[in-house]
Amino acid sequence: MKKNLVTILFIIIAIFALYLTKNIYGSYSLEKSTKACILAQKRTTAKSIEEIKNFCDKEIQKLKND
Repeated sequence: MKKNLVTILFIIIAIFALYLTKNIYGSYSLEKSTKACILAQKRTTAKSIEEIKNFCDKEIQKLKND
């Protein structure tokens, strides 16, 4: 019985830790993708930074929703 209790407690703590990690670091990948897109677009086009930011934000949101 005690062995089962330890296992269940470990699983609950692991699920909680994964939930916190997702919330804390979830936006990190999005920011990195946006910065990479802006850098690539700036090297290939002559648009302004604001136009490139808007374009990248729209494209990443489209990919995120799919």
